[in-house]
Amino acid sequence: MIEELLKQERELERARIIGETAKIPWLELQRFFAAGKVMWIAADLDLVDVACLLPLYDLRTGWQPIETVVELRSRQQDRK
Repeated sequence: MIEELLKQERELERARIIGETAKIPWLELQRFFAAGKVMWIAADLDLVDVACLLPLYDLRTGWQPIETVVELRSRQQDRK
């Protein structure tokens, strides 16, 4: 029961992120880039999957969920 609710919550969060994702012209992106608010995402990673991991990133210490990113890369390679 709890696992199903957590799965639904993750799916809703993913849907929300997809709804907020769009292409943006460079001229609009420039101000974010200049302010250091842009992240480079490896081309082999899914942008939405990475966005779902961002709450795990600690801006103060730079800690990243490395195991999760590795798992994400492996899952995406399996899809190919």
